[in-house]
Amino acid sequence: MDPTPEQTRAARQLLTWTQEQLSIAAQVAIMTVKRFEMGETIRPRQKLAIVTALTGAGIEFLSNGTTVNGVVLEQGVAVRLRTEEPSE
Repeated sequence: MDPTPEQTRAARQLLTWTQEQLSIAAQVAIMTVKRFEMGETIRPRQKLAIVTALTGAGIEFLSNGTTVNGVVLEQGVAVRLRTEEPSE
């Protein structure tokens, strides 16, 4: 999955993280986060660091064709916080 700037912003907001908090978690400059969220191109390793930080914090990036609660996403992309599987 190649998250969009919009998904990255939404993921950060779900976590209630500031751009600075994401930059610290991803170990990238805050300007890198700002540039990516504005739609500018960043280095692949910087994007990977951002995505890794967000997924490590519990974010799932969803795309077309993903089934969520029985509904298949047909247009656009989304994010959600991972939920723990119910214990038996």
